[in-house]
Amino acid sequence: MELNDGNKPPSRFEEYSLHVIAMATVDTQTISTMDVQKQGLPVTIITGFLGSGKTTLLNHILTSQEGLKTAVLVNEFGEIGIDNELILSTEENMVELNNGCVCCTINEDLVNAVHKILERKDKVDYLVVETTGIADPLPIALTFLGTELRDMTRLDSIVTMVDCENYSLDLFNSQAAHSQIQYGDVIILNKTDLVDEADVNSLEIRIRDLTKKARILRTQKSQVALPLIMSVGLLTGRQPR
Repeated sequence: MELNDGNKPPSRFEEYSLHVIAMATVDTQTISTMDVQKQGLPVTIITGFLGSGKTTLLNHILTSQEGLKTAVLVNEFGEIGIDNELILSTEENMVELNNGCVCCTINEDLVNAVHKILERKDKVDYLVVETTGIADPLPIALTFLGTELRDMTRLDSIVTMVDCENYSLDLFNSQAAHSQIQYGDVIILNKTDLVDEADVNSLEIRIRDLTKKARILRTQKSQVALPLIMSVGLLTGRQPR
């Protein structure tokens, strides 16, 4: 992959590549051989502060996948509140649903959790990873770009949930909030029904000051068309399909 010659702004994938070089000590040759069209289990990272609607979105993903088997990696099962009627079987740190989707806890070791998903006899089609509310999504992205997982997965997008009701503009001074917005490929302005449209417009304008390329969506109760946030190829610069 050729990086920019300096005459135009870097693409989103180039920005990530530069961070990989700086923070994950991946050499230039490794980056140059990363094929943005490579095959592998597609991955979407979902980030956002506590109360932004991440859990509701995860439940929406798990219950709305028609014919697509999705694995969701979460921090705690209790946070997601899976409907017992959907549970087909349970084992240590993993729950299998009757629609073929699975939910697995990370247990502070993301790489091992991903390997556990990849080594299952019943293969999944997609992987979704939830971050904690105060997490910077970049280190998680680098786990997929700068470790052995890069050969088995394909980082598709980072989705940032924003709670319009409680997202004070002062939060933009927070490094975590700044990173969640800066590295978000899709930014979901959630709970728009609970605030005035003018406030949502002001929030979106402030977000646009930080990121020009992100896809911004407005939702209520995290209800979003999944093709807008999954398998969109925004991080690698591919056209949405």
